[in-house]
Amino acid sequence: MTLTKKIIIFMIAGAIVGLGFNVFGLMPTIDNPESTFTSNYIVGGLFYVVGKILYALQMLVVPLVFVSLFCGTTALNDPAMLGKLGGKTLLLYLITTALAISIAISFAYLINPGIGFNLPTDLEYTAKQAPPLLKS
Repeated sequence: MTLTKKIIIFMIAGAIVGLGFNVFGLMPTIDNPESTFTSNYIVGGLFYVVGKILYALQMLVVPLVFVSLFCGTTALNDPAMLGKLGGKTLLLYLITTALAISIAISFAYLINPGIGFNLPTDLEYTAKQAPPLLKS
């Protein structure tokens, strides 16, 4: 089974689990803001552990990308290829970034996240005095 098929299967499974939690009343709502099952076992247990594991994996991304780019550039024999390859890489990066941003903005425009969510506006915050730059 390819990685794409696995990702799609788990996305559908996640949506089904989420809908199941919502249908059976296991998710916090406005009427029941504190669902003990969800808070204790799902959020405080499963999601906490999986989140910590994913956070640890995120710490590996930057060194892994750096090493793979370094190994890829040192494997090139012709220095002229580096400029051509760098230009294609930059172009592909810009195109995929623009596509991702366009899709995200389109979905946000269609779904309208945050509609009906009211935050309190009467809060006040007083900042502490900043520490001096030089100690005297």
